[in-house]
Amino acid sequence: MDKENFLNMSERHQQKVLSELLGLISAQDYSGDLDERLTKHDLDNISLISWFESIVERYCEKTALILNKERMSYGELNKRANQVAHYLLAKVPGSKCIGIFLEPSFEMVISIIGILKAGYAYLPIDINNAAERIKSILNDAKPDIIITKNLYLSGLSGFSGETFCFDSNYPALLHSLALNPKKDIKGTQWAYVIYTSGSTGIPKGVPIAHYNVIHLFRATERLFDFSDKDVWTCFHSIAFDFSVWEIWGALLKGGILVVVPYNISRNPPKFYELLVREKVTVLNQTPTAFRLLLQTDDYMSNKTEPLSLRYVIFGGEMLNISSLRQWTDKYGYQRPELINMYGITETTVHVTFHKISPDDLISNVSPIGLPLPGLIIHLLNEAGQPVKENQAGEMYIAGLGVANGYLNRPELSREKFITNPFEKLSANLYRTGDLAQYMENGELCYLGRIDNQIQIRGFRVELGEIENAMRKLSFVKDAIATIYRQERYRQEQNDLKIVVVYQSNTVDEIKHKEIRQLLKEYLPDYMLPDFTARVVEFPINKNGKLDLSQIGWDKKGINDENVI
Repeated sequence: MDKENFLNMSERHQQKVLSELLGLISAQDYSGDLDERLTKHDLDNISLISWFESIVERYCEKTALILNKERMSYGELNKRANQVAHYLLAKVPGSKCIGIFLEPSFEMVISIIGILKAGYAYLPIDINNAAERIKSILNDAKPDIIITKNLYLSGLSGFSGETFCFDSNYPALLHSLALNPKKDIKGTQWAYVIYTSGSTGIPKGVPIAHYNVIHLFRATERLFDFSDKDVWTCFHSIAFDFSVWEIWGALLKGGILVVVPYNISRNPPKFYELLVREKVTVLNQTPTAFRLLLQTDDYMSNKTEPLSLRYVIFGGEMLNISSLRQWTDKYGYQRPELINMYGITETTVHVTFHKISPDDLISNVSPIGLPLPGLIIHLLNEAGQPVKENQAGEMYIAGLGVANGYLNRPELSREKFITNPFEKLSANLYRTGDLAQYMENGELCYLGRIDNQIQIRGFRVELGEIENAMRKLSFVKDAIATIYRQERYRQEQNDLKIVVVYQSNTVDEIKHKEIRQLLKEYLPDYMLPDFTARVVEFPINKNGKLDLSQIGWDKKGINDENVI
């Protein structure tokens, strides 16, 4: 591109070009505090464990974990993780991945680190998952052993492999070595495999390598000033990749990680009290969860000590900036700073960074900012070509955060992880299925999904998976799942409701509560429908899409009779 052509562009298009060039420069030349260039080759000699063990040497006596009134130092955490690692190395040498089926606990974090120290990948399975989903994940990933407790063994009834129960088998660990295993862990080795929703009703596993995660934290070092004085919460399930950012964000800086019990994470007043009591400085939230916290702050802030937050980082859902007005009117934008980060499992948690400012409140968009160093975002049309100025396009992502494909799904991997025709830096482009557009300032705003997948309650959901579960019910002939937005929240992604319209093969009336209860065998709670309606024929509009207005939804809406 020559200088004359660049100067003749609009200011907005100049910003777009500059941001793309900066992405290229960042991917090639960015260097973090450890003087390691962000390239796949150089990251091959760094692992999460080598970084963590260097932190342990420096902060051995410092508190690493807090759970209720208990505390664990970095030295003790490292020792117990070493015992797990040596046990696994003796028990299942050469394993690919090890399952974790535990509640939020010290044992959960110990297991993650211990598995990685053994050179294996951890496979997180949420104990609240439906039995069918757990079975599907285990059949696909085939872990050699699952770390759990006796309390949860009934949830693994279909698993034929070995289990290690912390509550009954712990004495076996006491005979294991407490020294760091002498394992040469490469950056290209898997760190974890997380399963996301699949359109066919089958969850798909995403293996993420150590270098992907290392890149995430090296790329964000200049964007945040995290330190050993920070206190983080582990609020999210380890089966949700936001937890990767929470756990390692604290432990790779020598900070404190507060493990949040599940019942407290679902109780905003109790969680608010925890934030105050532990003086949490870094909080990661989906917009939905933060909205509940905001309501809690409204009546609790005058009854407690002030919050100590330095950062609130949003992810997992589209953020409606206007929903933050109550918070910003009270706390402003600097303490804490509000950060919106777009990302998906296949691209290692976060892809973009945007610091929220007063100007954002004026606009009615969801700004996601610019890509992190080492990552590039291309907006492409249906033909796979870059979109023209002012046009929306699907985000395709290249760079060091992109996974290599799905576990045991070669055809789907070829469809979603395509050959990169634009840069030599990265072999693959990940096709996100998300729409975005450049704003006047050259940053990106998020516009939503282009396919049948939605982001709700902090999780990515395939409507096809819900439909598949409905069809397994004996009285269901066919079903269509869709989303509905309450009229009073027309502009807010966070108020999306899951709606299922189904045809029945029986004349009996099945209540909504009963349907939800039956679906719990196949679906996690966040995927259960908020509204179900039986119809003789599916109401279709002229475009061939489900028309909810034909069954009175536009008048009736979602109410207490059909929502639990």
